[in-house]
Amino acid sequence: MSRLMLPVRFADKCELLTNVKSKDGADGVSSIIRPTMTDEGISLSTDNTAVTNAKAKQTLAKKNEKDAEKRTGERNNLLDPAFKDHKMCAQFLKRRFASNIAVLGDWGITVNGNAISYPVDFVGKQEAVLALIDKHLTFAAGTSPLEGFLTDNAINLTTNRANAVTALTKHNERDQLERDAETATTDRDNFINPVMGHLKIIGNYLVAHFAKNPNKAGDWGYTVDTSPQGTKIRSGVIGFSSSKTLLNLANGGVLTNTCDHSLNAFKGKTTTGTPIVLAPGQNFPITKGFGTMTLQNPNNTIKGSYQGVFTA
Repeated sequence: MSRLMLPVRFADKCELLTNVKSKDGADGVSSIIRPTMTDEGISLSTDNTAVTNAKAKQTLAKKNEKDAEKRTGERNNLLDPAFKDHKMCAQFLKRRFASNIAVLGDWGITVNGNAISYPVDFVGKQEAVLALIDKHLTFAAGTSPLEGFLTDNAINLTTNRANAVTALTKHNERDQLERDAETATTDRDNFINPVMGHLKIIGNYLVAHFAKNPNKAGDWGYTVDTSPQGTKIRSGVIGFSSSKTLLNLANGGVLTNTCDHSLNAFKGKTTTGTPIVLAPGQNFPITKGFGTMTLQNPNNTIKGSYQGVFTA
């Protein structure tokens, strides 16, 4: 059985169109894919324009994602010190009102039994910081229960309040950038998906045309799986700085790194020995003896991903 392995990564999808267009252009009027393109109403020039537009949307999506990460860092740098001071104030107030701990609720502090329950999400932390400071500001000058504590511990609630407010602005900007990134990604897919439909038609035509040697489709940039009938294409994810053993990889099939950073591949069930380094988008043909492999993701911040042909 011969089966196309269409690319998963966006960059590889774009590269496939470039390869098909280059091969068609080099072959000219003798290009064997032109009759099927005519029958299917496929224009590689039109598809190339769509890919150009898709690339622009991909660039925008990545920029928004990067800017969103920057806003997250700025947000945390503003709020984290303020929340650290908040926790110190909360613990002091807990001791200050030890005989009536319920009064901490007036300061925006949640108490479960005899323990303070601190929020773990950004919005909860930011609201808790402001609630305590706003309660402190309701007291006449010099009369707040926190007065001496703040001075002796060099805590400036005015600065903390300003930073908490700015942090929320950064947080909202981050959320908007993430939404913009999602929109750009959707627009990218809307441009590239019809192109991939056309490339699938062309690829299947080539596999049928070269029935005795379907790997000839590789001359147009296609990857063809020639593993036995009954195999399945499966995808998976590898956690940060983790490894995963893959069993029952099909002889004649392909294992592909579908993430945007390199993965290390090892023969067998361990990560010992010298790895086979799979670059982003790189295919590894499965031959006898490589039915069991272990993939290692060396990246400690981004998950890895793969696609392979399996017998079961």
